[in-house]
Formats: sequence, C-alpha cells, structure tokens
Amino acid sequence: MDWQTTIFFNQVRELLLSASSDLQIFRAVKLLLTVIVLLILLSLGLVFALGSNRELISVGSGYTAKTICSNAFLTQRSPEHVLASDVQAPGHPLLKLVRVQIDESAQTVSASLLGTGWAGATAQHRDGYGCALLHANTPAQPLPAITELPGTSSQTDANLAWPDGNGHSPMPSPARQTTLNLLVDAAMAEPGTRSVVVIHKGRLVAEDYAAGFDAQTRQLGWSLTKTVTSILTGMLVDDGLVSTEDKSLFPEWTDDRKNISLANLLHMESGLDFDESYGSVSDVTRMLFLEPDMAGFTVDRRLAKKPGTEFVYASGTSNVITRLLRDRVGDDSKWYVLPSTRLFSPLGMSSAIFETDASGNFVGSSYLYASARDWARLGLMLQQKGRWQNQTIISADWIDYMLQPAPNSDNEYGAHVWLRGEGGDKGFELPEDAFWLLGHDSQSIAVIPSAELVVVRLGLTPDGSGFKPQRFVQDLLQSGIFTE
Repeated sequence: MDWQTTIFFNQVRELLLSASSDLQIFRAVKLLLTVIVLLILLSLGLVFALGSNRELISVGSGYTAKTICSNAFLTQRSPEHVLASDVQAPGHPLLKLVRVQIDESAQTVSASLLGTGWAGATAQHRDGYGCALLHANTPAQPLPAITELPGTSSQTDANLAWPDGNGHSPMPSPARQTTLNLLVDAAMAEPGTRSVVVIHKGRLVAEDYAAGFDAQTRQLGWSLTKTVTSILTGMLVDDGLVSTEDKSLFPEWTDDRKNISLANLLHMESGLDFDESYGSVSDVTRMLFLEPDMAGFTVDRRLAKKPGTEFVYASGTSNVITRLLRDRVGDDSKWYVLPSTRLFSPLGMSSAIFETDASGNFVGSSYLYASARDWARLGLMLQQKGRWQNQTIISADWIDYMLQPAPNSDNEYGAHVWLRGEGGDKGFELPEDAFWLLGHDSQSIAVIPSAELVVVRLGLTPDGSGFKPQRFVQDLLQSGIFTE
C-alpha cells in the first residue's frame, strides 16, 4: 500500500472515530461510499483486464507448468529456483502472478493465476518422454515404454578420454591450456551463460559450468532440436522412406498446400502462415503452450505464400516434419525408439530426452534435453560428416544437403541448420565452412570442420540482448592455441 492510500484510509478511520455531529457522520458515510464505488470499479477493471488477457495468461501458465515440470523431473533443479530464474526473471510481467503446485506422486506440475486455477495448465512427466502439457478435452496419447538402451555405460567412465568416456584431454602445453581456460572464463562471464564446452580434434579440451549446473545437467536446446529433426529426416531419406521432393504430404492438404515439398519444410519456405513472435499470443506460443497436437495445429494453417518463394522461419514446420516421419515409419513401436537406437545411443548421448506433445508427436522444433557434453557429441558427429567411431550415423550426402543454402535465405540457412551465427557474421572473422545450431535464449553449437572445432554454449540469455556467440569462437581461433 503506498503512502497516499495509507493517508486516505487513516482519514476514513479518524472520521468514523471522531464523528460527533450529523455532518461528520455524513462526510464519513460519503467517503465510505466513495471507497466502495472505487473498489467496485477497480474490481470490474481487473476482471475486464484479466478476461481480455485470458489467452495470454493461459500461455504463461502453460509455459510455467511445462518449464518447471521438465526441469524438476529431468534436471533435478529446484522448482523454486527454476520459477524465479527461468520463468519469472526474464519473462513477461504477468508471469510473476503465476503460482505452481507440484504433485510428486502423479509427476505433475500445475500453474495458474495466483494459484486460483483460473487460466491454468498442467504438465505431466512420462518416463523416457519428458513432460507434456495436458489438455482437458484431449487425453494424452498412451506411449510405449522406452527401456534403458545398451552401449552407453562406457561413456560415463572418467578414466577414459571423452568421447569414449568423460575424461578431459588437456592441451599439449600448459601455456595453451592456460590461455584456453582464460577464454572460457571470459565466455562464462557473459550474462546468462550456464555451460561452455570446447571440443578440438575430437577431444574435450575445456568446459565450465555456472553454479547449479555440471557436466551431467540436462539442458533444453530449444531450436538446436531442429537440427536433430533434420538428421532423423536424413535417416529416413537414406532408408528410402521419404524424399525431399515428396509433395501432397498430408490428406488435409488438398488445396494449394499439396504443392509444399519436404524440401520446402526443411528450408523454412513452406509458405504456411505462421507467426514466430514471442512474448504474446502468437502462432508459436499458442502451438507450444495451448495446443495438444502441435503438428496438427500447423498442418491446419492456411497458405500465405507460394511454396518455395520466401524464407520465413517457423517452428511449426519442424513439428510437421516429425509428424510426416512418424507417418512414413508407420509403426509407433519403431518410431519412438528410432531417435535413441539410431542417434542418441550410438553417439553415447545417454542424457538425451526427446519430448513429445500430448498427441504423442516429438516436438521437433524445440524440446530436446541433453547435457552440454552430449550436445557436443552431436556437434562432433556433424563435424565428422555423419561418422562416429568407424560407423556411419547419417550419410555424408545428407550432411552436404543440410549445408546447401536454402534458395531464399540469402545464404543464411540450410536444411534446419544455420550457415551463419546469431544475427549474421558481419564483423567477425570465421572460416567459410563454419555452421551453427542456434536456439531460443542464445543456445548455440558452432561447428567448424576446417579447424576440427566444436563449441557448445548453453544458457538463458534472452533474444534481443545483443549477445553474440561468434565472439568467443573468433577469440578461440585467433588465440593461436589450436595451430600446430
């Protein structure tokens, strides 16, 4: 209560106590009526404001419930800390009014305005599949159990050098290691940085973590996940189950959307009407936090442009792709284990959890959790053109395809991978073959084949902050520590 309000109510109290005449009583009653009217008007205004912002508050509740659920059950971070640092501190002011309830036995997290249940949301954890938002009118899709996969135990052995185990491989001279450590310290000092991992010539040469995070902490990659979606696509292309030139991808697309090809989707040139803006109720926030079937929501979008004529970054298209791949595999018992058996397990990404939505579709746009070291494994496999320890994970032809510029992207984007760093590489001196996996809140993996270098940076630095991951990568390259 501010000082003006305090004085106002003190005046009311004093008038009531000292009322010794009809005039004073009249003044007191008049003041009380004024207070009542003002309170009613304020209440009506609040009801109107909340009512007109119900969808926005519902998005906030969904974001809160999903974020805390995934972190509580996948990363074991404190829900209180996640609410304060991941949800409320960088987010919309309305998020400060959201309260949460956690049911450990049901493995659910519920969030709503002031804990009232109004405009609320509930997310539930499912073993092997992470968390998904539940929806009252759409029951969650039952999912087959994912058992522990073989072949990952050695990758946790600290006595073996990474990537066979988790041991470090120091630089060949103490001076170079000192320089590298200083550069990593500078990178960690950037606001919001939580993890930095540097891989050179296939070895883990440096890493550092913010308080509360370590080498085992799973972290959300956001749109780093899109590149995983592209890799899975390449596997099915190699298997002959799908082609980049395929059209008429869904039964719903009987109009001009039938002309959308898989290549258009991979290149973000589908022509579908999709608003990628954050901080309000847009297509992307509605899809992620209000819709039980994210792919279905995007498939239903109208065509805004002729397919293949304009680059428009749209997360919905990635979820359309994972639905298409699921359809082409045709057997959910095979589809759900495919990412693990053909990608995560061979790479030793034992921490990786690929989350689905309530419909059971992998959220190929955004929801893969993995430790920083395991994200580095993915980057190293890409640097090695799809090879990993004498086996082919994905064909070199597909890696080449991924790195071909999308026709209308101004050489910025390939097939679900960035060919330039955050905001473009102008002003930085980086090798021509550098490419990037980039995600919301400044997640990044830089892959530079000519330097045999992979640099992972994970954290929570809001988009638009001006943070540039290219700076750290440039400093590493220009330091001379990786030259022979």
